[in-house]
Amino acid sequence: MTAVLGSRRRDLPAPPEVVWGDLMSPAWLELLEDEVTPAVLRGTRHSLVEWGSLWPDRPEDRVRFELAATNGGTSLRWTLTTTGEKPGESRIGHLRYRMNLLVHGVLRGVYGQLGVGPCVAPLTPQPWAPGWPGEFRRRNPVPPLPMTSSGGGSRFRISTSGSAVARGTCSD
Repeated sequence: MTAVLGSRRRDLPAPPEVVWGDLMSPAWLELLEDEVTPAVLRGTRHSLVEWGSLWPDRPEDRVRFELAATNGGTSLRWTLTTTGEKPGESRIGHLRYRMNLLVHGVLRGVYGQLGVGPCVAPLTPQPWAPGWPGEFRRRNPVPPLPMTSSGGGSRFRISTSGSAVARGTCSD
């Protein structure tokens, strides 16, 4: 029997074909010592990707990504499932946290948006994001926008080079 350990849907600024390509070749992952690059088990062009486990000690886990186009971007839902033994609540919380951080933090950063939490370190262009920001920005021109975090008094803006520049300080 398959158990759902966690699921979350959020929007990303990149179109589905770009997000799908990044999920099919996840070179952008920032893994911990107890994690491995997951095997891509299957993919349906621009709408679905399924990964094997990121955790060698949990080989029965799977991550399913469902993609849909939304206003020039992508609605992305990840669902973490297992056919193995369900872990304790603490471990489930850690697995959910890692999925949120990787998908809605790190991957979001690839597209030039700040990731997780009210205070995120400035982003810099990454060598593992081929063509970024130039190729994506040529297809999707966006002027720099001021951004204010939801907590504290931190302010961020996205520069035209694709990096985030921190303004002010984080007190959270």
